[in-house]
Amino acid sequence: MKKLLVLLLCLCFCLPNVAKACDKKDDVSFFVSSHQYTADATVLTFGKYCIVGVRTKGILLKSQAQKYFDDIEQGIKTIAPEYTQIYVTNDLQEVVVIKDVNKKINEGMGVLQIYNYVKQKYPNAIDKIISGANI
Repeated sequence: MKKLLVLLLCLCFCLPNVAKACDKKDDVSFFVSSHQYTADATVLTFGKYCIVGVRTKGILLKSQAQKYFDDIEQGIKTIAPEYTQIYVTNDLQEVVVIKDVNKKINEGMGVLQIYNYVKQKYPNAIDKIISGANI
């Protein structure tokens, strides 16, 4: 629960800086989407956190997958060094949640409304993402 409060506080304090955050978010999104093994990508950024949900293509081996995730993380650190906590996932449920949260943000839904929506629709997924992102 403490992790969730930290996440919500980060979102609330970062909302006034949306224009600056969008520039970096767009850069990160372009980088991830343009990778040869990325079929689709959704990026959420706030404060020092960057959460990326990807669908990959053409990755057959575990070693290729690990190299892909390392490449994405390194690229994000190069493009936007202010994101010190980076979480990249291709887990289907997590990607669906990340896409849904991004959609709700774009619709202008408030932070608490988004949390309540996600917690109700995906009861265990948000805790998995938060713990994976070390929030």
